[in-house]
Amino acid sequence: TFIEKKLISIAKAFSRQAKILILDEPTASLDEKGRAILFKIIKKHTEKGLSVIYISHNLGEIFEVCDRVTVFVDGKKISTSAVKDVTMNDVVRQMIGRSTTSLYARALQPAAATAEPALRIEDFHKAGVVEHVSFDVRKGEIFGLGGLVGSGRTELAGMIFGLDKKDSGRVILHGKDVTPATPSDAIRKGIGFLTEDRKSTGLVIKRPIFENMSFARFAKNPTGFMNLPRERTDSDRLSGELDIKTPSVLQRVINLSGGNQQKVVLAKWLYAESEVLIFDEPTVGIDVGAKTEIYRMMDDLVKQGKVIIMISSDTPELVAVSDRVGVMRNGRLAAVLEGGQKNAENVLRYALGVDGEE
Repeated sequence: TFIEKKLISIAKAFSRQAKILILDEPTASLDEKGRAILFKIIKKHTEKGLSVIYISHNLGEIFEVCDRVTVFVDGKKISTSAVKDVTMNDVVRQMIGRSTTSLYARALQPAAATAEPALRIEDFHKAGVVEHVSFDVRKGEIFGLGGLVGSGRTELAGMIFGLDKKDSGRVILHGKDVTPATPSDAIRKGIGFLTEDRKSTGLVIKRPIFENMSFARFAKNPTGFMNLPRERTDSDRLSGELDIKTPSVLQRVINLSGGNQQKVVLAKWLYAESEVLIFDEPTVGIDVGAKTEIYRMMDDLVKQGKVIIMISSDTPELVAVSDRVGVMRNGRLAAVLEGGQKNAENVLRYALGVDGEE
């Protein structure tokens, strides 16, 4: 089995008689039995003098296996402590790394808290990937989706967009079932997906801006032909509305900054008249000024009636921009946080599986 193969590869690493062994997320995909075997092997070899550097997002494992814990945030060492001298919540607080006060402070809409659901994500499931996830997105709100890498956030987004296969799941928009079978079907039904890697999957960077803005609209065009004069006129209008810094929409996307490239991706979905917008890591690789512009655009869009789901690994960003935050862990929706419960510490706590105060 896969688990047996993984255990064999770990055993092979231990058999090399190294003095230092680095294990990077060694329990990923292992079941409880596999983890128990691994921990037993680690204990046996460390008692013989082997030094182990154990890298993991799972704090429970760190506190079970390790003698000392070092916290890194944004590539910088924050602390090193003896495990016996700290709690999991101490580590979570250190991992937060920075306050949300340095971010754009979005004014949350009080009406959104009591508004009717505009979008219903219902029982999305794919065995071993996403486990029966359901949530509502209310009219006028940005729904954030947090969690660690590998928690199932992006996979869920792909299923909602019809990109990835699923065992079950329905998308209900304004009371109507709009579950897409394919990405083209999703576009026709008003769902847009701003993917994490805009250069590879969101843009054709060697083509002009106006063409990139028009691509998604093709799926809604029964003829499949471009009306070049209209495309350029509409692209000029969108470029002005989104303040894309370019001398002309004829310029190739590759020549734009990261922030302006992201605006082109957004323009593409607005031109396709998308009602639901899924933003996956919308501010990765762009500067602080451009981030603020993106946040403001998202706020304007929900005020206009668009439905937004924002996926982000930047916890302070997620908390500052979202009205509510759903936290994914191991393919499941571990919690939906709002009001006073919506803070960076709680997001990380649920993402890491650390419940309650210690």
